Amino acid sequence: MYNNRRFPKIVSTALLIVAVMGMAAPTSAASAGVKPASSSPASDPYFCQQVSPNVGMVNILNAVASPLITVSMDPSVWAVGYVSNPNSMRPSANTLAMHFNGKEWSIVPTPNVAAENYLNGVAVRTSDNVWAVGYSIENGVERPLVMRYTGAYWKIVQLPLYAATPVLASGRLNSVAMLGDTGVVAVGSYSYGMAAPMPLALYYDGTTWSKMDVPAYGKGGRLYGVTADGPGVWAVGSADIAASGDLALLYRYDGKTWTAVAKGTGYLSSVAVTNAGVIAVGDVTGKAGKETLAMLYNSGSGSFARVTSYNFDVDHNFLTSIVSQGKDIYAVGYSGVPGNDYEMVPLVLRYNGKTFSPLSAPHVSTVDKLAGVTVSNGNVWAVGSYMKGEFGRNTLVLNSNCFTSDR
Repeated sequence: MYNNRRFPKIVSTALLIVAVMGMAAPTSAASAGVKPASSSPASDPYFCQQVSPNVGMVNILNAVASPLITVSMDPSVWAVGYVSNPNSMRPSANTLAMHFNGKEWSIVPTPNVAAENYLNGVAVRTSDNVWAVGYSIENGVERPLVMRYTGAYWKIVQLPLYAATPVLASGRLNSVAMLGDTGVVAVGSYSYGMAAPMPLALYYDGTTWSKMDVPAYGKGGRLYGVTADGPGVWAVGSADIAASGDLALLYRYDGKTWTAVAKGTGYLSSVAVTNAGVIAVGDVTGKAGKETLAMLYNSGSGSFARVTSYNFDVDHNFLTSIVSQGKDIYAVGYSGVPGNDYEMVPLVLRYNGKTFSPLSAPHVSTVDKLAGVTVSNGNVWAVGSYMKGEFGRNTLVLNSNCFTSDR
């Protein structure tokens, strides 16, 4: 997700439609772990914008997922986020869930529990078993939010107070993953008042929810991304180390215990288990500013090394989500435009086993951001938002199957 901590640029009302690959990347962006622009192989997919609905002034998609069970070739895809009206006298935001049925995207009604409600993560086991997580805000206090789609409607899942967060603590959930046939794991953070946040992991065994013990580094930390690997779970996050900035953390749950198996420098937002190892993405502060960050963990050697990635801008580059299906590994995010403090372009990167390289993607407004990516029956879906007018934002949905696009 990207709405928790980013460095937004000044918003402009001008509209510009170009392709990221059609711009020249500055040579000054090349450094350790940074790859300048290069031509994509002819076999790489080209991404097109898909028609997606909007119901408010600000429409944001934070995550997207497709069914884990693909025997039936189910084309179902779910995306979640929130809708808000910043011009209202009192801050308000409603949860947003969108469904793709193989032909078109539509909004499916979702419940709300407070004045402000946000969905940050979604996981799909089957088309009638979908989980979404986020948080609500009432009177300035954040509370973890979990909801489930059973095939007919979305409903709020009541969390035991001790499981959600300790008494008098605030908390939020950022990501969710399926574990086994019935299990669900959701991750995020909680905190007491002005105290540093602590990593939070909740587990659903098919009947009840419980809070898992996750070790913290330094004063605490947050978890942003989670994925399941058979009976185990991988999660990524960061801890704020005042002397050295963000500490990137990779956690492993082996079915009994959470362990921080690797750490590095930077901020990690998403993780995927691949044929090459466990890959996590995010951003890191370089000499000139923010650079995209990709880290590869080798469980055999225990190494956690930076993978060469791509930066379009000199100082504003972020990766927000990664997905793996077989040999296909994609990461998405967004970058600034060199020499322009008013613009953001979407990033879609593909991993070839050695480096992440950019793919062609439409730039539909002055400020475009991608926050989630998934693969469904060979089609790659990326979601986020783009600028509409001076203050509004619309949902942004990109797909690698351009034949279904009417753009």
